[in-house]
Amino acid sequence: MKRWWRLRTIDNLWSQFVKAKYCPISNMVSKVISPNNSNIWRSLLKIRLQAEQHIKWEINKGKVLFWWDNWPDQGPVAPRVWLERKLGSITVQNFINNNNLNMNSLERVITNDLIQGVMDTEIGERQLPDKSIWTPTTNGNFTCSSAWQIVRQKQDVDLLAKMIWAKGTPFKISFFMWRLLRKKLPLDDRILSLGIQTDSNCNCCREQLPEKVDHVFTTSLFAMRIWNQMATPLGISHQGNSVQGALDCWWRVQPNNQVHKHILLITPCYILWQLWRARCDKRLLFLKDSTK
Repeated sequence: MKRWWRLRTIDNLWSQFVKAKYCPISNMVSKVISPNNSNIWRSLLKIRLQAEQHIKWEINKGKVLFWWDNWPDQGPVAPRVWLERKLGSITVQNFINNNNLNMNSLERVITNDLIQGVMDTEIGERQLPDKSIWTPTTNGNFTCSSAWQIVRQKQDVDLLAKMIWAKGTPFKISFFMWRLLRKKLPLDDRILSLGIQTDSNCNCCREQLPEKVDHVFTTSLFAMRIWNQMATPLGISHQGNSVQGALDCWWRVQPNNQVHKHILLITPCYILWQLWRARCDKRLLFLKDSTK
């Protein structure tokens, strides 16, 4: 989109070359894509429609295209008028007389319902070049950030992702939470689901039960002891029998202030992180479980 903006608004060697090569007898705004066009030109034409919708022209000298450029307040004239042929080379200056638009000339090419809107367009200083305005920004200058907001495909906010990637949470814990909630941790139940045979035993409890996500992080005796030790002083009743349930017990509590909100947000993530560390220490380093 930035290249199209520069092509339309800046007169330099590159823009002159592109116009001479691809639009020697036509205008680039109405140019049709051809199978023989180069990849660079095809990519420019693909973004053309989105870019042109946000380029507004202030008339001074009147060199902008009468039919295809966005200079009236209602938008380009061409889509709103039916003519067998709309000459792309006609500019606004062909319809200006004494620093005003000539109504008689306009009546020959556009309908009466459009004339008033076109006549309301202000004409500036004729000795100055026409001014291009990038409408998404307040100052009219093109920015890559504003162009990104136009071309990006926005999706609904994922509240769960918003919680685990909250500001102030260390990246390693946020990344761990992302893996945990998407079942990407190398626990025994995950390994078995891939068809890899293993002797599945939970290292965090004495029952020697199969190692599963919910068992390791919420329902084992060791995990429940940790959750209760952290939740009870804050008046939270830990009743979750799954990771999502444990998180809900904390995140659905109404906070009293911003500090309390941050504690409710980040504490369950730290608990899950420490439970994962304890599991790895016991299995890989043969260390003893500790609730400290």
